Amino acid sequence: MTQLIEKGIDLKKDKIIFLAGKNYRENLIKYINNYVIPLEGLSIGNQLKYLKSSLNIHYRIPKSKIKDYEFS
Repeated sequence: MTQLIEKGIDLKKDKIIFLAGKNYRENLIKYINNYVIPLEGLSIGNQLKYLKSSLNIHYRIPKSKIKDYEFS
């Protein structure tokens, strides 16, 4: 939390977008007034698929540069 404050993040006013998993964000949310969790409810596979697709669309990253992940 102190790292966010040191970087100038205002936990009461700034909007925080969480792309992290529930275990990571659950202890942070209680200190933040304005936040969104856009991928909440999606499996990790679908989250990665969405993020990979978004990066490709918004930044036109060649598919050969985007690593495929496999989960067991």
